[in-house]
Amino acid sequence: MVVNSPAWKGIFQTVIHAYREKQVIHPEPNADSSTFESVIRRNRFLMGTAAMTVDRYYLLANMTNAERQNINKSPNWQLVTAPTSPSAPNETETVSVHDMFAIHVQSKQIGAAWELVKFINGESTAKALGAGGGSSLLLTRVEHNPKEVNGRSVEAFHRLQPSMKDWTAVHKNTPIGFPGTFSGILHTEIEAVLERGKSVEEGLAAIQEQSQLALDALK
Repeated sequence: MVVNSPAWKGIFQTVIHAYREKQVIHPEPNADSSTFESVIRRNRFLMGTAAMTVDRYYLLANMTNAERQNINKSPNWQLVTAPTSPSAPNETETVSVHDMFAIHVQSKQIGAAWELVKFINGESTAKALGAGGGSSLLLTRVEHNPKEVNGRSVEAFHRLQPSMKDWTAVHKNTPIGFPGTFSGILHTEIEAVLERGKSVEEGLAAIQEQSQLALDALK
């Protein structure tokens, strides 16, 4: 793998500059998240000290619940879609499926299990969940999702089509477990540059060395 390169150095410098100038909020690694209130209070956007955030649909439910519990007053917000590629402007790679149901091949109740799966994914269940509102997840049956939350359109969450890119082909040579390891190495080295005086060049060299060792160990 290649990280210690001019292209990656430019990206690394951009990220470090954004953190230092407070253009992007550096996440607090040991922040308290033991209660709903603590989760809300460490969210800079919800507390009105960050102008923008990138988040999932559940943030809207958190925002509504925080206001109901008098933790804070919701900011004045609007939605846009996640950034798209010029080559596929109507597609997004940010869609993910939360739950998938399967039936064990050796189940003695395959018929009953199949009826349950059909019910969970059926029209009547989607209609009931959509009518109830307040869910932290969007439904795959888009027509039953709320059109608005607190008077604001949430169409941006389902305006784009899911990307048809074959991610199994993209990541076929990436060992299971490596993305999480790589993310941890990045976080540690960015922290070292920001807080402990390590240079960008030293940080990139450390990322290159540690990531290659981790990749080799997982192969």
